[in-house]
Amino acid sequence: MKDIMNKNIKLTQINYFWSFTKILLKVVAIWPVTKNNLTHKKYIDSIHFFSVSFSALLQFILMGIMCLKLTDFNSAAESIGPMMQLIISFGKLCIYRSHKKNLAKLSIKLEYCLENLDKNSITNIYFKSYMKLASFICFGFYGIAIFLSIGYLAGPLLEENRTLPFNVYYPWDWKHSRIFYAISYVHEIIITVVLGCTSASEFSYVWCILYCCARFKEIHQKLVSIPNDNNNKNTQKFLSSIVKFHEDVLCDISMINKSYTYIVMLIFLAVVIAIVCAGLAVSSANSSLVDAMLFIILAVYYAQQLFFYYFLGETIASEAEKVASAAYSSNWESLQIKHQKTIMFIIARSNAPLKIFAGNLIPLRLESYMSFLVTTGSYFTSVKAITD
Repeated sequence: MKDIMNKNIKLTQINYFWSFTKILLKVVAIWPVTKNNLTHKKYIDSIHFFSVSFSALLQFILMGIMCLKLTDFNSAAESIGPMMQLIISFGKLCIYRSHKKNLAKLSIKLEYCLENLDKNSITNIYFKSYMKLASFICFGFYGIAIFLSIGYLAGPLLEENRTLPFNVYYPWDWKHSRIFYAISYVHEIIITVVLGCTSASEFSYVWCILYCCARFKEIHQKLVSIPNDNNNKNTQKFLSSIVKFHEDVLCDISMINKSYTYIVMLIFLAVVIAIVCAGLAVSSANSSLVDAMLFIILAVYYAQQLFFYYFLGETIASEAEKVASAAYSSNWESLQIKHQKTIMFIIARSNAPLKIFAGNLIPLRLESYMSFLVTTGSYFTSVKAITD
């Protein structure tokens, strides 16, 4: 009885995470699955998306105007860090929306898998085990994001003078008016909370990648248990099902790459700029201890945001390589020649590198992430030397 209750609790937690991801994506109008094709629903959805994306772009422009008015480079660097998050959010909205068809296919497959998690298929078993990793990633990512948002939004309340969470240009004098100050403050809170929902695109990436990893595990399990019987038709049918299943997973990975490759590239470029600017702000003699801590957390948040993509790219590449190892370990030498050719075909496809890149240029592997950290550090030292 306890095992059944624990199983139901785990399934509830998994469905809760997925529902939470859907809600966040719907808030910013980029949930790809549309069940209602009515014209007025499409118009409402388009207006919703335009409002959110325009708000992000407008906020970036207003912060840019304020940044251009600053004469001190270190002060400008303090504004550039948060501005990069606006660029990332706006880019996510546009890119995610433009790949709605591919993302809808992936989301429908995921929902079908979640609806049948109580069935003890191999994919479901491995997918549930992978969700422990997914929950850890989600908690870690959102924990830092919430802490950082609270720090930025509550920081001005601790100061004596009237200040706003972010340096934004407003066409009214909020410094000498309580009403305009309250309006400006609430506006920045709403923008921060709403655009924070775009982080659900990271969650959907986690879901898609780990779902493919679970299916790679199933292929691995099937390959090591190829039946060694004399029935040629059964063996051929079994191997054909593996090849088709493998092809389906590889097609999904290709769709994931098409949908997320430019999002990752955008994050890559924005994170380099944001971390360099955060480093300049921390090393500035004028920055307070609280500001320095916020900028350090901001740099960690950006680095963590990019790390998830590289880490999961490494994870799925490792699982794909294990498929080739499983094919080698199978009793392929005892099969007929045409079945051996099928096994060789699976090995060849598994040994080919997975096409998951940032901007179709940089492979999402951990060694590339280490190169990113080294490059960012060199950029920081160069810019620091110039500004000093």
